[in-house]
Amino acid sequence: MTDAAGDATVEDVVGPDGPTRDTGVLDGDAASVEVSAPDAIAIDAAVVDSPSSPDSGGPVDAGICAANQIACAGRCVNISNDPLHCGGCGNECSALNGTPSCEGGSCRTTCNPGFGDCDAARPGCETRLGTTMNCERCGGSCNVAAPICRVGMGCVSACPAGTTQCGASCTNTTNDVRNCGGCGLVCDEPPNTVATCSANTCGTMCVMGFGNCDRDARNGCETNLRTNALHCGRCDNACVAISTRVGACLGGACLSCRMGQTLCTTVRSENFGQCCAAGCAPPCEPARS
Repeated sequence: MTDAAGDATVEDVVGPDGPTRDTGVLDGDAASVEVSAPDAIAIDAAVVDSPSSPDSGGPVDAGICAANQIACAGRCVNISNDPLHCGGCGNECSALNGTPSCEGGSCRTTCNPGFGDCDAARPGCETRLGTTMNCERCGGSCNVAAPICRVGMGCVSACPAGTTQCGASCTNTTNDVRNCGGCGLVCDEPPNTVATCSANTCGTMCVMGFGNCDRDARNGCETNLRTNALHCGRCDNACVAISTRVGACLGGACLSCRMGQTLCTTVRSENFGQCCAAGCAPPCEPARS
């Protein structure tokens, strides 16, 4: 159920090129997920509609934040350098195949080795390097004199000893996800995962913020650990409802709204992370006791 602005009520937030090789079995939480939270959290310790000191670790409202901060999801943040709230509340910078940062309210990503941000319209580092079109960098194409791409060496005329030529690339088939254990054996990459290859064997890692909570490798990392109240921050970490409050998850942390209130989740909205009594369209009518 959603309100007119598309925000979920708290009741809705709680929710339970060649042949390919099978991936290794994903085991629960994402290896790359860094968010954590204690088990069986007492939700009324994180009530988003109660003001608190910015140093207390509790939720805050905009009135007590520093001049260069605003309140986002119950805490004071600087939207000019916070990668979880970059340029506005809830605008999270992509960590796809790289390390995200926020500079001047704009997202930046430092790509992991072997990846590049070759498509400006897509977030993160979406392109695997090591091809004749993007050899050592985006747009670094190989020519007739050196038609083969060797990762770490660039374009070459022949593959060096200890590597295998697969198509127009020199590779180590023991750790190449596109040629894992042999040329053309491509590791599968289910939703919200990054393929890996080690010792000629395919595997996968969850993208940051997602987990394989049903332990089924076929559907990848199906659970959004930032919003799923049954798996908040990590698999099987449920946000527990207490008394008249309903557990909810936002940004990988457990929050609480009173029964019937709406937890506002619209990115960049001034009401992001607040419990509103009459929908999330500004202004927010705060929850009452």
